[in-house]
Amino acid sequence: AFGQVFSDTCGVLLGSSIEAAATKLGLPMPGLTEEQQNLGVVKRVATFGRVCGVITGCLLGMTNLLIVDWEATERAKRAQELKSIMTTVMEDGRNVLNCARSTLWVVDEEKNEMWSTIASGQSGVLRIPLDKPSIAGWVAQNKETANIASVKDDARWFGRAAEGDYVPTSMICAPVLSRDGSKTLGVIQVLDKRDEKTGKLVAFDQ
Repeated sequence: AFGQVFSDTCGVLLGSSIEAAATKLGLPMPGLTEEQQNLGVVKRVATFGRVCGVITGCLLGMTNLLIVDWEATERAKRAQELKSIMTTVMEDGRNVLNCARSTLWVVDEEKNEMWSTIASGQSGVLRIPLDKPSIAGWVAQNKETANIASVKDDARWFGRAAEGDYVPTSMICAPVLSRDGSKTLGVIQVLDKRDEKTGKLVAFDQ
């Protein structure tokens, strides 16, 4: 759309400049008399020429459409919609369970890692190598749910936390399996459930 507007505007604004340049170059002008210019056929030809100019400008402005990858654009749009839906689901689930944080991990077997862009209190992309100790990694590899009352005392907890990082007390992790149960697609991780009345940390239901 911007290309069309730009090209059409240039055609209108530069029309007189082009005529002046043609005169300086010594190119012959039509030399029509005033009576000839008022003839119907001359006006129709002039109008037709302007229409052709506008159409040409529009076509030039649309050439960018020839290099647009419509499939990639559609995939990106669907991915963004899916991310929005999953973010809403995870946040609603966290609120229903009255938990501090929740994360949805995606398993990437080719890169031997799990990654997430849907994590409460975090921004950007989080990554966990599948071959490094972690509770979420253990759940992904064993296809079992892990319900942990004391995370720091669990041998699977990697225990690395920079200053200011959130360190959970309790955690529940559940695998997201393929339809036939043979493959782990992702892991849902929820941290620190609190009692609705007292606000104190409580264990997750078994």
